[in-house]
Amino acid sequence: MKKGIYICLGTVLVLFAIYILDTQFLSKERMPGIGAVENDSTSLISFPLLQLDGSRLTMSELEGGKILVLIRPDCAPCQRKALQIQENAGAFEEYEILFVSDASLPQLRQIASSYNRAGQRNIYIAQAATKDILHLFGSAEAPSILVFSKEGRLVDTFSGRTPIQEILASL
Repeated sequence: MKKGIYICLGTVLVLFAIYILDTQFLSKERMPGIGAVENDSTSLISFPLLQLDGSRLTMSELEGGKILVLIRPDCAPCQRKALQIQENAGAFEEYEILFVSDASLPQLRQIASSYNRAGQRNIYIAQAATKDILHLFGSAEAPSILVFSKEGRLVDTFSGRTPIQEILASL
C-alpha cells in the first residue's frame, strides 16, 4: 500500500517539476513570435501576399497606415476580431487592413463572403506561404495584429485575445 502512495506522490512531483520548467524556460522571450517582427520590419513590408482574385500584393504597395491581422479560418477569436474591426470601421479609415492567413484560397473566399465588406475598400484578405509566416512571425498566436505607421514603421503589436479598445488606442 505504501509503495503505491510513493509511486503516485513521485509521479505528481515529476509532473509538477516538468510544469515549472516548461513555464520558466519556454517563456515568450525565448520563443520566436510576433515580437521578433520589430527587428525585421523591412522584410515585412515586402512580404509577398496572394489576394483572393489571384493577384500579388505587398504591404509596400499600399498607402497610409497599415494593419496586418494574422488569422486562421477555424479561429473563433479571429472571427470576432474581424467583426469588431468592421463595427469600428470609422476608426480604421486611414489604415489599409490586411487579413492574412496560410489557409487555402477557397477557405479565405468563404471567410470573405461571411463578412459584409460593402463600401470598405481598405480591407484586404490575402494568403501567405506558411514558410513566410513562420520566418517573419515564428509561432504567433492567432489573431495577431501589427499596426504600422504611414512611413512603414511598426507602431504596436497585439497577440491573442486583445480588447478592441487597446487596438483603437494605438491608432
